[in-house]
Formats: sequence, structure tokens, C-alpha cells
Amino acid sequence: MNHIRWITESLGTAAASEIFDEMGLVVIDARSLIDGAGNSAEKIQALIDKGVSSLLAGRKTVICCDHGMSRSNAIAAGVLSRFQKIPVLSAIRLVQDSTGEMDIKPGPLKAVISALEELTKPQLIKSGAVLLTGSSGGIGSVLSAPEVQRFSLLMPSRSDLDLGVGSTRLQILVKELGADTIIHLANPPISATNLALGRSLTMLKNVIDVCLSENIRLIFPSCSDVYFGYEGFMEVNEGVARDPKGHRGESKHLAEILIDHYRQKYGLRCTVLRLARIFGTQNNSPKFIYNLIERARKGIHLETHVFENGEPGLDLLHVEDAVAAMVRALEYPVDGDFNLGSGTTITSHQIACIIRERYGAQSEIHPIQLKGQTSVIAMNHRKASDLLGWFPRKAFIGWLKETC
Repeated sequence: MNHIRWITESLGTAAASEIFDEMGLVVIDARSLIDGAGNSAEKIQALIDKGVSSLLAGRKTVICCDHGMSRSNAIAAGVLSRFQKIPVLSAIRLVQDSTGEMDIKPGPLKAVISALEELTKPQLIKSGAVLLTGSSGGIGSVLSAPEVQRFSLLMPSRSDLDLGVGSTRLQILVKELGADTIIHLANPPISATNLALGRSLTMLKNVIDVCLSENIRLIFPSCSDVYFGYEGFMEVNEGVARDPKGHRGESKHLAEILIDHYRQKYGLRCTVLRLARIFGTQNNSPKFIYNLIERARKGIHLETHVFENGEPGLDLLHVEDAVAAMVRALEYPVDGDFNLGSGTTITSHQIACIIRERYGAQSEIHPIQLKGQTSVIAMNHRKASDLLGWFPRKAFIGWLKETC
């Protein structure tokens, strides 16, 4: 019995291959279920009834499946809910805490929840709520502003929701809070590594699983970096094929491929917002701007870059304009992709000149010659203007002169 993970003194789960004949042990085999959707309520109810009857008879009861992870733990939660007369969502948490299994698949969980009819209770429903992942980030902190709260914005902390370990906690929160939309902002803390790229896709896949299971919408912020593989100046609309560059661009590009697949194959309802480089956040991004400001204040020379095909330039979007786009996507639930930016670009040399003038600094501007080609991408936002009624409001140069 060493391989059995006990939830209570009498109820446990295990992989079928790890259960050995033990006196007085009742084994309930859940291997006939599937990890995805499609399990019948009658079959789920029969397994739960068998578990409850066994516990009522005072028998030690173990529920098994192939790996002792999803089907067995989902049924165990149903048994625990019925036996202890507690809400199924509370039972799921107890199963997770006891077994350490954080990634119970959405399909079996939903089947158990539906079979117990726990979620038809009106007190659990808050219609129209929006669940936000990554609420502590630069955009998330602005989304938490009071004027956005009319959407019943729900912002679980990382301690409440770690998408890197599975989808179960997210599914519970969606059910408990009655969310009908997820805005997925969460990313690994350090994003510029291959490990982070894989983790970000894992997090997105967990969100997609819940959106499909619960039939709710997803709003996913992508970025202009998905076009940074192009060389020289380009004004890009949604018809331009993605050509990513760098960890950020590649991560979002792969995320969009995953989203496209689930849209086409399974009907995922999703709005992708491709945001130009964000400025105006509390974390002082983009960093090079604040580095230039710091050097100007100290009277140190300002360094800018020049590539073989010219100076790099960025389309910059104020964080409040990015948030406004998400609000419009909530108000007008149009599935599809939208490019968002000012539609213009500015070079690091131009930014350095504005900063030097603002401080009356004697700093010289030193261009650093770099090998290779650079991209200068302007985001054409006409589709967002036509379908969402969105326009950028805060110009970068005006903000820079006021801020620095």
C-alpha cells in the first residue's frame, strides 16, 4: 500500500499497476473513462456511488486509473464530496492538497462536477465576470484600475493560481466565480530563455483547455515582435504573415499557432491583440528609454544603435491604450486577430535627442555601429478601429516630454 496516495484514512488513489492485493481493500477501477470530454454521467455516477457505498461500509477504498493522476482523482473528488457532504470544488482542493496532483484533466473533472449537479447552485454564479491571469504585471496593474471593475474583474494571485503546474485550479476558479472570459497575461518571470518559451506555451495550453471545457472566451495579448523578422520599414496589417524574431516574438508566434489550431479544430473563441511595444508601465519599459534618461541626468554620453540597413525604430503604444483595446474586446466580442499600435515609428536616436533637449544636457549622442539588419515595424490598426472602435490616444513624444 506504499504507492497509494491517501486523501483520508479510508480513501486513496493510485495507478492500477501499483495496487497489490491487500486484505480489506476495495479497488474501484476508473480506467474505462477517458481523459477528455465524452464520459457519460451515468458511468461517473456509478463509480461515485460504488465509492460512497464502500466508505459507508467502513472499507478502505482506492480508486485507480492508468497513472493515478486524472480519472482516479476526479472520481475521488466526487466520492469525497458525496461522502462528506461538501461542495465538489472543495473536495477537488482536498484531493489536490492530499495527493499533490495539481494537473487533473478538465474532461473528467467537468464530468464529475456535472454528475453531481454542484454547479447549478445560483450562489456560485457571477454572470459576466472576467478572470485575469498575470494581474501583477505592467498591463495587469492598469487593468485593476477602478474604471475597469464594471466588468467584475477577477485577479487571482500567483499563490492562488500557478498555470505552470496544471489547469485544475483555473477551472475551479472559473466555476466558482462564474467567469465567461479569460484575459491571459501571465508569463514566466524571466521570459528570454528557451525554458521560459516552453513554460509560456504550457501555461497557454492550460488556459485553452479550460476555455474549451467551460465554453468561455479567451483574450490573448500577442505582440508586434511576431513581425520583427522582416528587414527595414514595413507597415503591417493582419494580412501580413508573421515572421518572428527573438524569444519574445517566437514565443508569441508559437502561441498564436496553438490558438489557430484550437480555433479551427475545436471552435475556440479567441481575440488575439498584437500589441506594439508598450510604454508607460510601472516597470519602466522599454528599458533603453529609462537608461537614456538616467545617462542624460548624469550628463553622460547617450548611446544609440545603427545597423547595416539603418537605425532601428519602434511603434510604441501606451499601456492605457493597450488596456482600452482589451476593454473594447470585452465590449465587442469579435473573434480574430487585431494589430494595435500608433501606426508610426520612432528611432532611438530621435528619442535620445528629445531627452537631451528636455534636460538641456551637454551629453553627446554616440551611434554604435552593429552588424546585421534591423526591422522597423509600424502596426496598422485600421481593423481594430473599424470593428472595435479603438484608436490610440496617448502619443509617445508628448508622454516622453512630460515624463522625463
